[in-house]
Amino acid sequence: MKDKPILSIIGLGLFSLTLVEHICFKAIRTMDVGMGILLSLINALLLIFTLLWGVLGVTEFSRIMSWIEKIKKREANGEINLNEHKKKIKIYLFL
Repeated sequence: MKDKPILSIIGLGLFSLTLVEHICFKAIRTMDVGMGILLSLINALLLIFTLLWGVLGVTEFSRIMSWIEKIKKREANGEINLNEHKKKIKIYLFL
C-alpha cells in the first residue's frame, strides 16, 4: 500500500476531457467537413482511451478493496489499531 491511486486521478481527468470533447462534438455542427471528421476522430479516440483506462481503474479498485480486507483481518487479529491510522487512510485515498 505504498503507491497512491494515481490511475484513478488520471482516469477522472481523461473522463472529464472526453465528456467536454463529446459535448463540443455534439454542439458544433460545422459546414466544414474536415473539422467534423477531425472532431469525430478525436471523440472516438478519447472514448477508446477512456474505456481502456476504465479497465485499469477497475483493477485498481479491486486492489484497494483487497487491501481493505487485509487491514480488517489484521485489525481483527489485534496486529494494528485502525483508529490510529484512519487519518492516514483518508489522506491516502483522497489525495
